[in-house]
Amino acid sequence: MAGDIVHQGVYAALEPIALWELGSFLDTLPEDPSPLVAVDGVQDPRNLGALLRTCDASGVKGVLLPKRRVAPLSATCAKTSAGALFTLPLIRVGNMSQTLLFLKKRGYGVLSLALGGETHFREAFPHPFVVVVGSEEKGVSRPVLQLSDWIVSLPMHGKVASLNLSVAAGIFLYAQTKQSP
Repeated sequence: MAGDIVHQGVYAALEPIALWELGSFLDTLPEDPSPLVAVDGVQDPRNLGALLRTCDASGVKGVLLPKRRVAPLSATCAKTSAGALFTLPLIRVGNMSQTLLFLKKRGYGVLSLALGGETHFREAFPHPFVVVVGSEEKGVSRPVLQLSDWIVSLPMHGKVASLNLSVAAGIFLYAQTKQSP
C-alpha cells in the first residue's frame, strides 16, 4: 500500500488535521505559564516536524502556523514529529506580524530566537509569551523582529554559528520550563 515510502511497518489513512482559529483557541486557554510558539517561514517539513516534536515534549500550549510560507503538514512532517503533529493544538493564522500585534494587545510578550540577540537567559520571561522561530535560511523576518519585545540568541561556544531551529527552540523552551514557577 505504501509503495516506495519508508513506512516502518505502519500505514494509515487519516482525515485532514483540524486547525484552530486563533480567537477560538485563546478562549479555551486556562491560566498557564506555557508559551505559544510561532513559526515564521520554516520551509522544510522535517524541520517543522522536529519543531512540533520539541514543542510537544516541552509543554508548549499551541503552535501558530501561517497560511503561507510554511512547510506543509505532510506525511514527512508527521513522521518527523513522531506523532506530535496530532497532539499539539495547531493554530492557522494569516499575517504573522498582524497576529503578533493581536497577541500583544491581549497581553502576550513576543520573544524571537535569532542571531544577534541577547546571549544570556533571564531568570524567566514574563508570561504569557510567544516564542518565534524563524526560517532555515533567513531566520526570523525583519517585520517580526521589529515587533519583538525580546530577541534571544543562544550562546555559541564552538566554531558553528547557529543551531537547527528545533534544537535552538528546545534548548530555550527547556531552560524556561526549568525556570517557570
